[in-house]
Amino acid sequence: MPLSIKSEANLKLLHYWERNIIPGTLEFCKDNFREWEFENYFGQVRYHLRKGDAVSAYNDVMVMLEGKTPKDVVFLDENHDWTTKIIDECIVNQFVLASISPET
Repeated sequence: MPLSIKSEANLKLLHYWERNIIPGTLEFCKDNFREWEFENYFGQVRYHLRKGDAVSAYNDVMVMLEGKTPKDVVFLDENHDWTTKIIDECIVNQFVLASISPET
C-alpha cells in the first residue's frame, strides 16, 4: 500500500476514534482520572492511531476502562479496511462508482 494511502487510512482510523471511542471513554472514566492524566493517556492512544496501530490503542483504552466497555463505545474489527469511505465522508445525492477487486 503506498504511503499516502496508508497515511490517509491512519487518519480515518484516528478520526473514527476521535468521534466514537474517545468521548465515550472520557465520559466513562471522568471520575477516576485527572485532566492531565487524560491528556497523557489519550496522547499515547493518538500516537498509536497515527501509526495505524489500533491494537495498541485498544489495549491502552482497555486499561483505562478496567476491561469494561461502555455501552456507547463500539470498537471495530482490527482488520477493518480504513482505505474505504466512512459514513462521515458520504454525501446525500452523491454518486460513486464501486468495483470489487480480488484480494492479493
